[in-house]
Amino acid sequence: MNVDISLKEALFGYERNYKHMDGHEFELNSTFNKVTQPFSWNIRKGEGMPIKNVDGSFGDLHAKLLITFPSKLTARQKELVAKIFPDEPEEIVGQA
Repeated sequence: MNVDISLKEALFGYERNYKHMDGHEFELNSTFNKVTQPFSWNIRKGEGMPIKNVDGSFGDLHAKLLITFPSKLTARQKELVAKIFPDEPEEIVGQA
């Protein structure tokens, strides 16, 4: 399952409600105080497809997070982003 989230939601958090095939609702949300990385996964235990020949058991739901970036920024938005983010990031994801 793919879940589209905005850049704002990736930075500040997201929360989505979905209806399962059996009718119950479940929630997908971001981890508190953590920036969501592009193409990361949100895995919900027991919310996937039914397990064959095991009554009442469900697999895990794997939701791939796709971040929608803005196609353009105004001059003011660029100025604000430049003030917020330093030229040299303190931590680069994926590097040791």
